[in-house]
Amino acid sequence: MSEQPRDVRLSLLSEQLALNHLFEIAHALDRAWPTSGSPDQALLQTLHRACLEAAQHSSQQVRQFTKFTKLLQSTNLRHEQFLGLLIPLERCRQRGIVDHDFLGNHFDRTDLQRDVIPLSVACLSLRSAFNVGAVFRTAECLGLSHIHLAGYTATPEHPKTKKTSMGTETIVPWDWHPNEEELIDRLKAQGTAILALETSQQASSIYELTLPLKPSCLLLGNERYGLNASIICKADYLLRLPMYGQKNSLNVSNAFAIAASEIRRQWLDQSLAQEES
Repeated sequence: MSEQPRDVRLSLLSEQLALNHLFEIAHALDRAWPTSGSPDQALLQTLHRACLEAAQHSSQQVRQFTKFTKLLQSTNLRHEQFLGLLIPLERCRQRGIVDHDFLGNHFDRTDLQRDVIPLSVACLSLRSAFNVGAVFRTAECLGLSHIHLAGYTATPEHPKTKKTSMGTETIVPWDWHPNEEELIDRLKAQGTAILALETSQQASSIYELTLPLKPSCLLLGNERYGLNASIICKADYLLRLPMYGQKNSLNVSNAFAIAASEIRRQWLDQSLAQEES
């Protein structure tokens, strides 16, 4: 358990340190806030005292948080109201909130069996550990069967991958391969259809193809360079997401989410059609 924020003389701190202290208390309160019921009273009182102390600070930016003392004394304080304090603090510190700051486990459906389809994903030399973690999270939500990591793609042992995946690395099976081409060759030898996702003009829109009702693997390439030509030539299908703006591509984890969702939709539609015929 992490150490709880303590009372300090806020007026003796620099502006940045004072804002940091206010934020650390508020962030701890946010993370401890239950899905229903009252907030942690000890943390609430610590934050209330800090906001009172803010009135004595020389910085106007710090003093503005004194106005929240009345809110923090409310007997029916709701989490939505509390965010009116936390978000301005985040912005004062120039800190953007990221997904792993939220505690999603309150809403996880741990009693349900995953609805898995025979679709895997291969991350080939992804540079960003955050993107890899996002792929894990999306793959778990969409019921993908496996994640292949290859080249210099970060594995879940990397702290940034582990944070962003939010525990899904323990749910979706994964493996790592030093050689990307050997991985693709092995999958093809097993009868897996290889679906390459690229921005190439030679690629077909994912919405205009009928993808095979068989075990498949969706390939994701490097954020800047995409998939190597030696990999693309091994693919059974070269897919793209149609773009309607000035930019020609999406973040790789966002593109993966859209493509995997469409592949799952096609798979379920075809399976249902077969059952009804």
